Amino acid sequence: MNQRFLVYPILFLAITQLIPLLGGERRWYAAQISQLSVTLLACCGAIYFSKDSVWVSIAWALFAAFVIAPAVLTSLAAGKEASGYWRGAAMFRQLAGRVAWGQTGRFIVAMRRRCGGWRAGKRRRRCWRSINSPRNRCR
Repeated sequence: MNQRFLVYPILFLAITQLIPLLGGERRWYAAQISQLSVTLLACCGAIYFSKDSVWVSIAWALFAAFVIAPAVLTSLAAGKEASGYWRGAAMFRQLAGRVAWGQTGRFIVAMRRRCGGWRAGKRRRRCWRSINSPRNRCR
């Protein structure tokens, strides 16, 4: 078995995630586009240099850091929110935002700082208005 077969799943998944991002607002998804492009470059290096196994390790490490880690952290945060552990959920959301970086990561961190996460009481809602306006704080 050639090591190219170990890279084809990453190549397929990275391409299928990159195509919708290129069709949308590129400025908003610039960090994710660059992360997936670096992952694709590592996959192409693993395919081209088929005798160097280091490229396979690099491709898998980049895929785990840029694709799997933010998804796992967001899932853990959702689980903590469902069980009512708001402090732990905020921590996992902030970690997911830092791993994702770019506009999406900044948005998650800014929403946590601006709104303080979920508010307790009768009106439990998130502040999804413009985060740049000082009037639009959660109440």
